[in-house]
Amino acid sequence: MRMLALLAMAIVTTAAFAQVTTPKKQTVASSEKLTELRKERIATLKDAADVSFKLAQNARLEFREALEDRMALLNAELDAAENEAERAALRRQTLDSLKAYEDVARSLVESARGTQLNMLRVKARRLDVELQLEQANMQEPR
Repeated sequence: MRMLALLAMAIVTTAAFAQVTTPKKQTVASSEKLTELRKERIATLKDAADVSFKLAQNARLEFREALEDRMALLNAELDAAENEAERAALRRQTLDSLKAYEDVARSLVESARGTQLNMLRVKARRLDVELQLEQANMQEPR
């Protein structure tokens, strides 16, 4: 009888321990899965942004769509960034990209293959990113 009680206690203890450690393992696995999904999303959005920019340069795609792809990439990268320094670097990279987008939009307007509206939209997005960067700089402790 005593042996049966010890065996039952061992089974209950083992089952309870397994239940305690399982959520932790699941959390780690979920966290790793999220990281992999974020990386895959960023890679896909980088490809989409590159392709759409090239198409927009040749007036084969609305410039607005290329701009939306670039901003979606920024948002995905910001979501995956681990700290403010990374976010600032991502905003600076995007700022450089948007300056190039603005130059292309301007040249498309000058060659009568693009619209002033597209150029203004790119400029507005560039200014948004610059504002975000400046606001982040103001919030950093000095």
